[in-house]
Amino acid sequence: MNVSEKQAAFLYENEQYGEALHVFRQLRDVQVSKLSPKDPAIIQTQQMIGRCLYRCGRYQEALPVFQGVEEQYSRSMRQNGKELLEAKNDLGLCYLALGGFNEALNCFFQVDDVYKKEKPDSDEEYITTRTNLALCMTNVGRVKEALEIYQECQEQQSALLGAEHPDVLQTQANIATCLLRTGKHTEALELLQKSEAKQREALGEGHEASLQIRANIGKCLKEIGKLEEAMKQNEVLADDVLSNLGDGHPLLFEVQNNLMVVYLKLEKKDEAIKIGEKCLKLQENAFGADHSELLDTLINLIACYESKGDYEATLVSQKRLETIYGKTFGKDNPELAKLRNNIAGTLVKLKRGNEALEMFGKIEREFERQYGKNHPSVLTIKSNKAKVYCEMEKYIDASRILKEVENVEQANKLSSLITRRELLRCLTAAKHLTQAADVYAKLAGKGHEDFDLALAKNNYAIALLNDRKFDNALKVFKEVEIIMEGMKMPSNHPALLNTKQNIGTTYQQLGKRDEAGKLFAYVKEMREGK
Repeated sequence: MNVSEKQAAFLYENEQYGEALHVFRQLRDVQVSKLSPKDPAIIQTQQMIGRCLYRCGRYQEALPVFQGVEEQYSRSMRQNGKELLEAKNDLGLCYLALGGFNEALNCFFQVDDVYKKEKPDSDEEYITTRTNLALCMTNVGRVKEALEIYQECQEQQSALLGAEHPDVLQTQANIATCLLRTGKHTEALELLQKSEAKQREALGEGHEASLQIRANIGKCLKEIGKLEEAMKQNEVLADDVLSNLGDGHPLLFEVQNNLMVVYLKLEKKDEAIKIGEKCLKLQENAFGADHSELLDTLINLIACYESKGDYEATLVSQKRLETIYGKTFGKDNPELAKLRNNIAGTLVKLKRGNEALEMFGKIEREFERQYGKNHPSVLTIKSNKAKVYCEMEKYIDASRILKEVENVEQANKLSSLITRRELLRCLTAAKHLTQAADVYAKLAGKGHEDFDLALAKNNYAIALLNDRKFDNALKVFKEVEIIMEGMKMPSNHPALLNTKQNIGTTYQQLGKRDEAGKLFAYVKEMREGK
């Protein structure tokens, strides 16, 4: 080993990864000028360059380096060769950091299959591979399987290394993460708090593993409702991560996102948006504008913007999210369809109904392609389109779509209660009272706990009253009164009092002045709080 190799190795072992990267690159340039491109020394240096980039959080740059190393080793050695397995492991970790969970799993399974046959359970390399496999499983939702692997590895590591070894403490932290993912927040918090002091003593306060445990403690505090404590924890931690790991490290983004959520829960909306926008800029610098690493930040920012009623900012972030979802998960992913549905909802709030209809049409066509025209998901989108038409006061178009939905629901023996409620509302607004009467007949005596249905019936009764169909109006108002009283509304609830007022008005039109007078007096008394 020459002087440059020793210097680079020393820097890497002492976690000075940026400096090590510089020296390894100089070493590679010298090797390329003197050795064959396939010389193992060049491949080994390339691998160390990839590892330095990875340790610096520069995963996008590390990935092609690891891919090249793995490809070269695959061509030059047998499938169970040590160097090839290490290269696959490096590649798996890089995929995992970049959100390529399936690719990562594939790498780790390949290594695990070899080690399972050739190494004892107590072998340190085999245990490391198993923990990497569990880490990947955690991130793809296979948390129970991951927890079992971690628990097995903890026992093996403790026997091999001792209970206080940093690797054992890291596995304990990973177990806590699994508990956190499965909703066992109190258990996770207890385990993390036990491990945190030991991890800090073993590795130092500024080590990534020590900082990660503190981040997980912050998550637990948030989940169990200790928001003020979680806020203070994450505020201090964000500064510590920044000073120790730099402004491009994923752990900083994780902590900033946790802090954003805590701020929002504490109604500190401006602070939440400020930290979220800061995080987004840092992520863009580190990964690019349309990378999957930005997903959580955009989702949390959208929640912040919506909470403030800033729908223009909401829409901009949703559109960015749509681009990243499509690129990351493909056009058939259910999450993309949900997002587009939310985008359409934002367009409605912005009074951009035609654009909302265009978006719903895109979703409808995609769902019909995937599921068929009569699938419940397609019917939901059609109903959403009808709501937009109602917002635009295009009641005839809305009614036409709702009738289509009703016909499909009836043909497939599905409940049409909500569809008929919306249809009654549209036909009433369009003053198509004959058709509304047919829908009302199907709804009479139904939906006694549905306040929205009571309001739709109330509006229909008002339309009948205005059309001088007093007997019919009285019948419907009476049903609305029964529904509202059956819902245990307070006797002074405005909606209930308005209904009684309407009944009184209808009695008056029918010449029943005594009944009307009694109701008017009652309503006045209740409104005055007597």
